[in-house]
Amino acid sequence: MNIRHLIPILVSLQIILIIASFLSLSYFVNEHTVFENSVILVSELKQHSDVLIFDLHKYVNGVTYADPKNLVIHMEKEFDILRNGGISHDLTINPLPTKFLNAHDIAQTKLIIYTNHVEEILKEENPKLNFNNLAFTNLDTAKFDTNGALDYLLSLMLEENEIYSKNLLILQIGLAILNVGVHVMVLLIILDLLRKQSEKEKRLEKLASIGELASRVSHDIRNPLTTIKGVVDLLTSQKSTVTDEKDIQRLELIKKSVTQINHQVEDVLDYVRTNKISLEKASLHEIINQAAKRVSIPDSVDISYPEKDYSIKCDKLKMEIVFVNLLLNAVDAVHRDGKIAVRMKNVDNFIEIQVEDSGPGINSESLSEIFEPLFTLKQKGTGLGLASCKNIIEQHEGSIKVSNNPTTFTIMIPSNL
Repeated sequence: MNIRHLIPILVSLQIILIIASFLSLSYFVNEHTVFENSVILVSELKQHSDVLIFDLHKYVNGVTYADPKNLVIHMEKEFDILRNGGISHDLTINPLPTKFLNAHDIAQTKLIIYTNHVEEILKEENPKLNFNNLAFTNLDTAKFDTNGALDYLLSLMLEENEIYSKNLLILQIGLAILNVGVHVMVLLIILDLLRKQSEKEKRLEKLASIGELASRVSHDIRNPLTTIKGVVDLLTSQKSTVTDEKDIQRLELIKKSVTQINHQVEDVLDYVRTNKISLEKASLHEIINQAAKRVSIPDSVDISYPEKDYSIKCDKLKMEIVFVNLLLNAVDAVHRDGKIAVRMKNVDNFIEIQVEDSGPGINSESLSEIFEPLFTLKQKGTGLGLASCKNIIEQHEGSIKVSNNPTTFTIMIPSNL
């Protein structure tokens, strides 16, 4: 993926993570707050149970603003809100969790006994209540039982609230560490991508300079090479002029040397060329066949080609360079007497192309360096052939790798580039 697209994606993912963390934290803070509202409501119920007995005492003694009946109704409503959820004094209350329902029901039962004593006193025409009679004793005992049940419910809810608080603190710390960690990781990835992009740009600039120099040098070398080759061809075609067997062998040696120099010049040019690929639909059979024509494959080498053809969008000339290099390496590896197999198949959205040879293989130490520029296992190689192959394949958004036993070069090219 292009770095220009990857960096915005990484930044977007970081922003999404921050928003998701904020929303998650907000949700749990809100849940904690709402649960705390329930704790407040239980505390308020306990306070009302304490107030009720004094409010009733004031009422039976003629205090006009005392209203124990209304307080009883209010407490009944609060118990219902505590269990089923609702709004109390502008506080949002969620339904009570199942684990607290048993304690809630016990407290509510105790409250009903308490309020029944209150209502019995309120039914009397001239209710009298003092701290010495039986009515007060029953009332005070019922209040004590109610408060005990409410204290038990409150203690359970306070324990849960403490767990909520600890979990919330752990979540806050965890999300903070996660966000900082991801932020640092994304920053390091972006810096690494920018470094690689910078190195790539520097490398391309260097290659462009080398390419310009190589083009000039190759022009100066090719002109005399062409002259030499022309003269040798002329001499070898006129056998009557050159009759000595040793002279003929020397001319053949000159021809091979010219071909070798020409191939090395081509290697350098192929590697330093940085012009963009020109995509067109092409037959892989045709590309491989054209490459094979450019390689001198001895009759003693058994070479097989794939039966099924595939068409891809590619730069035909550059892909031809790839197969020329791979076939040349395969011919050298089998020492002009062995087998070479070219295979192709469709794998998901890629065309897999393999070039396998029956040669002795590549030593394991060299496998990791085989595609590095200037690395070669040949005495007369430039070390740029496979590096050029890798560059060209990567320009086509593909990949190339090598494996041993037997030596196999595997190319993966997108089928829908």
